[in-house]
Amino acid sequence: MKRKGRSRPLRRFVWRAVVAVILLGVVIPAVIGPVIGVVAGLIALPFVAVIAVLALVVLLLGLAIAGAVAAGMIGLPAWLIWRASRSKHESRDGQRTAELPEDGLKRRYLAGNLTHTEYRDEMLAILTGQFARGEIDVNDYEAEVEHLIRASQNADRRRPRSRAVHPDEAR
Repeated sequence: MKRKGRSRPLRRFVWRAVVAVILLGVVIPAVIGPVIGVVAGLIALPFVAVIAVLALVVLLLGLAIAGAVAAGMIGLPAWLIWRASRSKHESRDGQRTAELPEDGLKRRYLAGNLTHTEYRDEMLAILTGQFARGEIDVNDYEAEVEHLIRASQNADRRRPRSRAVHPDEAR
């Protein structure tokens, strides 16, 4: 004998439970999955943006360092060659600067065209002129004159004390 009364409600319950589980297993992920994906995307978006900005900064910094190294390797020797080829008396705009009188006097003295006494006398005349025109003040004038006097004393000490007569003085 079959018992139809009891098994039918149980079968219906089990069948409905299986259908509910299947529907919930399909419907819930289909509805909640995109919602969770959107929320996760919204949470992850600032992190992705920060990482992208940091990557861009690192890339630009690397390019800047590489450019600076390349400019140093190529530009520095080129600048040194250009600077060495310029005259010492050339200003930044390419115009020659006026030579100071003491520069020409020092050059002539170092070349041996002037004796120390001639150099000292002409330098004193230049310094006196600059002081009279107000180009240098009293302290600078006194310091330069003192420097010339000390240099003259040192030059006298270095001069050999010989009794030989110079050929030009013998005539």
